[in-house]
Amino acid sequence: MKKITLTLLAVLGLNAAVSAQENDTITSKKEVKTHLYVGFGAAVNDGFKINDRLKAVGMPEIGGAAFETTVGFNVMFDKFTFDLEWVVNYMDDKNNESRIKTINTGIKFRPHYVLAKSKKFFVTAGADVSYMFNSFSLYNRGSRIDLNDLDPATNPGILNLNNQQLFAGPSVSVGLLQNTEWALKFNTGYEWALISGKWKSEFAEVDNSLKENGQGRFYAKLSFILN
Repeated sequence: MKKITLTLLAVLGLNAAVSAQENDTITSKKEVKTHLYVGFGAAVNDGFKINDRLKAVGMPEIGGAAFETTVGFNVMFDKFTFDLEWVVNYMDDKNNESRIKTINTGIKFRPHYVLAKSKKFFVTAGADVSYMFNSFSLYNRGSRIDLNDLDPATNPGILNLNNQQLFAGPSVSVGLLQNTEWALKFNTGYEWALISGKWKSEFAEVDNSLKENGQGRFYAKLSFILN
């Protein structure tokens, strides 16, 4: 009788262990989700300080609004979610004599707390931390390059500058249609430039440079979840 009882207990215990392991696996799958996404939107800058110097000499200024594209990776747990993004902004401003092209690229990390979540939607809030690389090219629209004379000293009229900035600030995300093939995510946030390098050039020494600390940056974009 004891052998039968022990055998039954062993079988029941093994069955319970297997069931618990299966439940843990299912729970873990529900708690952790990952996906890739691409996003499109706009970024609005409070204004670069260097614009005052550009304006003083009649040159076009670096634009305040730019089209923004994003490629990102998301990990979502039960109560927390994390985004890692590559961001690109592009601006092109000109007047009758001059033209300025600006490209801002960088990496953004977004830790968020999940405020609400269901099969169809989610709402999260937290912070953004971004490291941005800014560069612009300023040149006369009437400039010409002679391929028979490629001496840089005889081909003036082009100016290239760049710097780097560390941004941080609050942000909010809203996910919609999460139970469909057309899952979407809306992100918006505001960041401040906490640390900024001086404007410099890869082609020349820069005198009387300046930093862009304290600059604000607002963005809003819609992302399409790929998997």
